[in-house]
Amino acid sequence: MRRGARILAPKSVEVFGSDQIRSVLIMTQQYIRGELSLRLGALSTKQECDAVYVALIDLRQRVECAPLSALPDLAAEAMDLVDAVCLASLEKGDLAAFDRECRDGASLHVFATCAGLLP
Repeated sequence: MRRGARILAPKSVEVFGSDQIRSVLIMTQQYIRGELSLRLGALSTKQECDAVYVALIDLRQRVECAPLSALPDLAAEAMDLVDAVCLASLEKGDLAAFDRECRDGASLHVFATCAGLLP
């Protein structure tokens, strides 16, 4: 018989008390919040004062302060802003920025999907 999570899960529950499990869950949720903020920060590294970049900075601050239940909506908003950031770079003819922002946006999408923030 192959060992898997089904076999290990009951032992881990026996080893850890409910307070410790709760701490792990809270830490995981805070990790998701921090990682989402970090990935938004990678998109907002430009020094320009374009409205799109100001919106990204504002969204990043809201991610850091909002209740955890709001993160799925904020992740969806982030994906809309990724589109706007990429389009703004493309319209300016800045292909290097467009390429970087597309990669950062794809990374953000994969993270948010794997974290259960996006469908």
